[in-house]
Amino acid sequence: MGEIQTFEIPFFQRAYVWKKDNWAELLEDLKNVNRRHFLGSIILKKINDPSASVFGATTRVSVIDGQQRLTTLSILIKAIFDCFDEATKANTLDAMKSTLFYKKKKTESAYHIKVKHSKIDRPDFEKVIGSVSATGISSIDYSEVKNLDVADDNSNHRILCCYKFFYDELKDCSQNTLSDIFNGLLDEENKMIVVIALDDDDHEQQIFDTINSAGVRLTSTDIVKNALFQKLMEYDKDEESVYEFYTNTWDKVFSVDDDAQSYWSKKKTVGRIQRDNSEMLLQAVAIIEEIFDPSEHTLTDIPDLYKKYISTRNEVEVKGFINKIIDYAKIYRNHVPEMSKTTHYSYNEDVKRLFHILDVLGLTTFTPYILFLLKKYEKDQDTLLARLKDLENFVIRRMIHHESTQGYNKNCLDFIKNEEKAGEMAALITNDEILEGLSKINNREATLLLFWVELNRRSQSPMYDVKELLYEYTLEHIMPQKWEEHWSNLPYVNINGSLIADADEGKRKRYFMVYSLGNMTLLNGKLNAAIRNNEFKVKMEGTPKRKGVKNFASLNITKEDIIQNIYEKGIDWNERRIYERQVHLTKEILEMWSTGSNDFTIPDSINVAPNTPTDPFKRAVQKKKTSSTMRIIKDDGAIIANENAVEVLTAAMKELIGIYGLDKVCKNPSVPSLTKKGPFPQSSKPIGNGYYVNTCNSTNDKIKALKKYFEHFKLNWRIEKVEKA
Repeated sequence: MGEIQTFEIPFFQRAYVWKKDNWAELLEDLKNVNRRHFLGSIILKKINDPSASVFGATTRVSVIDGQQRLTTLSILIKAIFDCFDEATKANTLDAMKSTLFYKKKKTESAYHIKVKHSKIDRPDFEKVIGSVSATGISSIDYSEVKNLDVADDNSNHRILCCYKFFYDELKDCSQNTLSDIFNGLLDEENKMIVVIALDDDDHEQQIFDTINSAGVRLTSTDIVKNALFQKLMEYDKDEESVYEFYTNTWDKVFSVDDDAQSYWSKKKTVGRIQRDNSEMLLQAVAIIEEIFDPSEHTLTDIPDLYKKYISTRNEVEVKGFINKIIDYAKIYRNHVPEMSKTTHYSYNEDVKRLFHILDVLGLTTFTPYILFLLKKYEKDQDTLLARLKDLENFVIRRMIHHESTQGYNKNCLDFIKNEEKAGEMAALITNDEILEGLSKINNREATLLLFWVELNRRSQSPMYDVKELLYEYTLEHIMPQKWEEHWSNLPYVNINGSLIADADEGKRKRYFMVYSLGNMTLLNGKLNAAIRNNEFKVKMEGTPKRKGVKNFASLNITKEDIIQNIYEKGIDWNERRIYERQVHLTKEILEMWSTGSNDFTIPDSINVAPNTPTDPFKRAVQKKKTSSTMRIIKDDGAIIANENAVEVLTAAMKELIGIYGLDKVCKNPSVPSLTKKGPFPQSSKPIGNGYYVNTCNSTNDKIKALKKYFEHFKLNWRIEKVEKA
């Protein structure tokens, strides 16, 4: 790397952090001169300089990754040189000058240190490296480092500690040993470090991930931070001024102390990918500011999107944007809870409740919308809580009715633009559909609902001293999923209590009812399989050797609903009691996640899907069916019709394209955009040349938009809404 003029470490990169263990391991390895050494890679990016078009004699490079190794090796080389005798110093002077120093011009006499360190470490680094004069290269006064504790991991002078460690370890070594290490370090044939040279359009993160098999990654946050402050450096050449701004903004929030650094680097799993809090924040800000489109971009696109966004901004705008990121970062840290097995929850903590629900369901999608609301309504708590409740209602009611989450990225963007939409969409799930959905619910969702029902009861009743609970309970089916052995003698009954004469019909309904929320509860312990599948009495009481439900019933939803109201009154736990409890829980759930009236219809009977006794009921997640469609009557009497409004819309758009051409239909600013350019979402309807129909709107919206197309093209086509039975 001797041909590179300067290695510039941005002042806003982290400080030098290597410790005694790192130095000792490196030195021990290098003392073994009979083996080759490989320390990994250093990623360098050329700094725009009119005088340097390639990596050559006048090249300035920014150190993207590898500053710890580059710094350590520079200090080690200088420590070895300082331990040489005078004759060896004279022999190695030229090598030292070309390795650690450079001249701005060949005709000048002045030498400059090749590694331009970050501001925080620069004074100590320059002390260690020294300066070139007519008499040689200066050395640091050992008295400045004599009293440093090299084992102090919290030292603010880690660079000086590094030098002291190497110097103390090497000063008593023979000149031959020192020469062997020195020659090994500077031997061009010894490929100790691989240099990855990037151009302006290279993607740092992708390259870093590719060459770094150890899994230590250059985060999006590192790259975005570098891009933001490098942009400021282009406007303000006064490094002190930019550094002060950095210290008062980014550094104060993201790296002011160990707690801050630990928080922002903490990993979260998004799908199958792990991202830290800082990257999640940057994605959220990018979505709010319409820099990032979840339907088109991925998390790895974030650095490039930020760079593109600031490329046309002036200094004031870039500083304003950084301040906006900082504002959202403060909100994120203050309001996005760190949830773990030791986290307590109470019903009246609205923001925490919402984040818990989203966490259990694996939905980080709505974090941008929540941050947007928290910032906008910081001084209007009533509106804030109302908007958050709308979102909570949207998520819970759609979950209960088994709606797809596929379009939630788009929903998040829609909610930011129209805050009332979450509440409107939540209300599309009727109360009758909530009752129906609770008949066929999975364990994860049932546990979530029952946990918050319990907390709601505790918040409303003075009889409970404990208002906070850990999310650590075990879901139990009161009538077991494997009920055949011990529950077959219990008569099959309808939900009104009447006997079911047909045994096959009775079995089908029992298999169905086992998966109702009414048959589920939460225990603070797990039952033994022999107890879990046993008859009602044994399951409640247990046996002398094994505990039953009563031993694990610390919650009201178990003690009152099951033990006191049913078991201790000698009442059978059958289909009727399961449904009665389902109805009761539905009333509570509708009160907790209400969109208006909480009335619902209780049917006389339940129609179940036919299932064989060996194949228990398994629900299929389905999209909510539309309640209306439309039809189009063309001027020649031909009709475009379908049970699905999307199919009608797609057919109409294809006909318009066939008549007027794709450009006039899909690229026409005079009409509302019903088309988008690919890549296609899974549920989209392609219409040609990379375009697809935008189907994510109501039937009424489709009709209004199509009418404007017909008016624009002066078509006498009529369009009618058709209500479906």
